Amino acid sequence: MTIITYKKYSIFALALLLYGCGGGNAPLVGNKRLPDEMAVVAGPPLTLPPNFELRPPQQQKQSVAEALRAEDASNKAKAILVGDTAPKAAGQVDPWLAEQAGTQKADPNIRQVLDAENAPPAPKKDKGFLGLFGGDDE
Repeated sequence: MTIITYKKYSIFALALLLYGCGGGNAPLVGNKRLPDEMAVVAGPPLTLPPNFELRPPQQQKQSVAEALRAEDASNKAKAILVGDTAPKAAGQVDPWLAEQAGTQKADPNIRQVLDAENAPPAPKKDKGFLGLFGGDDE
């Protein structure tokens, strides 16, 4: 083959390649059609399910006796697992916890000390114009 033949084939191949890359209206390779963004598609109508009026069942209220039995069983389980489950009266503190916190070393007058430290400063008496120079208007 001669050089001229190679040139003809290379020009033909180049033209075919450029045309296939999208130079024309329809590509040579593949026939992929893109969706139209402006087209409106009608879907099926929205409907309600056939049993839409049904409501979820309400939780059954426990009778007082069942509630007491459940609470009693819960207390028995706690007693078995951790021992004494009697709740402490309000205002009582566990002695070990109080000892660890160091409550015996606490100052009993701490409220008065904190009030004195956080009290607003007393208003100063205005000495007037001469007070700026060390004097007093009175």
